[in-house]
Amino acid sequence: MSVFASNSRTTDTAVRSSSGVCRNGRRRNLELNDDRLIEADFEWGYEGAGPRRLAQAILNDFLGDKVDMLLSNGFLREVVAHLPSEFELTGAEVAAWVSGWRTSSGDARSDASA
Repeated sequence: MSVFASNSRTTDTAVRSSSGVCRNGRRRNLELNDDRLIEADFEWGYEGAGPRRLAQAILNDFLGDKVDMLLSNGFLREVVAHLPSEFELTGAEVAAWVSGWRTSSGDARSDASA
């Protein structure tokens, strides 16, 4: 699995974004049907509504279900907000981030209860 996206300027002020998923050699559009988030186009490179939707869509697609907002907010802050205008994230990179996040959030919970 890999996620890809790019921005291309169509005029002095308009930018066209495209994003998708490639799984088993088949490309398709990345989608998000989640009524917990406001409607916005997928964006990245900063924190905001569009990047929040992209973070949620990537994790939902990767994990196969609607993920917890705490997880997607962490992914937004640590990954999506720092992506360049053109990027590709591999499934291994997403898996490594999810694994690291779960480990560090589990450590934080056990530290808080000590």
